[in-house]
Amino acid sequence: MISIKKYRVFPAIIYGIALSALVWTPATQASIDQQVAPQQVLAKQNKPLNPEEGIEFLKESRHGYDIESLVISRDGQILVSGSLYDKIHVWSMKNKKLIRTINPGKNGSTTLALSPDGQNLYTGTYLESGIVQVWNIKTGKLIRRMNSHKSGISNLTLTPDGKTLIAAGQDKTIKLWNTQTGKLIHTLKGHNAPVSAIAVSPNKNIFASSAGIQGDSRDLTIRLWDIKTGKLLKTLTNSIQTAGFLTFSPDGKNLISARGKSSDYGRTNIWNLSTGKIIATIAKSLIYIGFTSDGKRLLSVDSLYGVDLWDAATGANIRQIVEQIKFEDDRTYSRVYPNTAAMSPDNKTLVIGEGGVLSGYRIGIRQLNLQPIKSTSVDTNAPKSNKFRYEGILRENMAQLLGIEEGQVKLVKFEKATWQKCLPTPGRAGTCQPVTLSGHRVVMSGKGENWVYYVTSDGFITLDKRIPNVNTQTLVGRQMSC
Repeated sequence: MISIKKYRVFPAIIYGIALSALVWTPATQASIDQQVAPQQVLAKQNKPLNPEEGIEFLKESRHGYDIESLVISRDGQILVSGSLYDKIHVWSMKNKKLIRTINPGKNGSTTLALSPDGQNLYTGTYLESGIVQVWNIKTGKLIRRMNSHKSGISNLTLTPDGKTLIAAGQDKTIKLWNTQTGKLIHTLKGHNAPVSAIAVSPNKNIFASSAGIQGDSRDLTIRLWDIKTGKLLKTLTNSIQTAGFLTFSPDGKNLISARGKSSDYGRTNIWNLSTGKIIATIAKSLIYIGFTSDGKRLLSVDSLYGVDLWDAATGANIRQIVEQIKFEDDRTYSRVYPNTAAMSPDNKTLVIGEGGVLSGYRIGIRQLNLQPIKSTSVDTNAPKSNKFRYEGILRENMAQLLGIEEGQVKLVKFEKATWQKCLPTPGRAGTCQPVTLSGHRVVMSGKGENWVYYVTSDGFITLDKRIPNVNTQTLVGRQMSC
């Protein structure tokens, strides 16, 4: 059905092998420098999985249409999935078993929100006349119905304390509800197109909204609102596309806007909310993107099943976890795709819901291993994009070779440098000629060892040598020579 083209593993010597198996000579090092680019240095250790490796599909999943919404409880124990024209499925994340189903009506449920205590489930669909239903998740019984909008509901979300429900309507309005009484608090107007996405800031007082669907350019704005007063605080206007997915950083200072589900083109923007400006852009169409709990990285799922880890400050790609799928023909793409995703609060589990008639409407669970990053960079003049990019590559390289966690590896120094190298002389085997290279010198520390790397301006990485138990001050000025 699907032809997956695996990425070729670079056949050159990998540092993890070379460190213990080779006699390090200038000619050997030069040979490696010529062949190994930064993204290939860790090819053996960090080769991305293909989309069907390392994923477990829920065997009891019997959804009959695209998986439209996934939500995981705060304690990571419960998963809820919603679909068009179908029942809601409640799952145990521990044993991957179906606990119960809930029948929301003939049109199913396309948006879900789960209360902080995991007791109440809020459901809606963009096909019905704006009705929000509240369910007891343990019994599956209906608690309350709220007539929220004149047309369908695009998105539901709760404030962190669970006391306010925010509903985005296709009637261009936003409704805020008191979850304890079921009474309407505010009706907000301002968008010029159906409201498509809602996200609440961790500070509890602000939420963001976006409007429009793919191909609808009537309203490209993202609006920030005060939850208590309902007042419009700020409008972000620099986007060139609609946003179907929004999420705040853990500190509430930045906002991510992405194209959203079933999108095969577009880009993802990282906004600074104090200035209202885009500070970084990921040129990739993403159906899901979420911050890791440390706020320093982003995990994404794209429309071709690719899973990537990004630097949240710069938008630089740290590594690809799962490669994109390669289809036999274009017709297959429109009939198999990831439609929605969710990451567990502890960042250890990624859940993906599929869409398309050839997909089987599966729900896949992938275990993640994302270690926190603690940067101790001291060279503020170094280009940030390169510094973050190479720090991530070298941190993971050193951690894997030493058998420790990434959080135990620290960046000690990142500074501009020049050094001499010997490159092979054309036509004269076993000989080399000296050249001067420029770029950055990077010192990484972990498990009582300091390793020195050199990164050229055009991005080639050299490991100077493994230096155990050496004070970093003695490394200043140390350069490779012929």
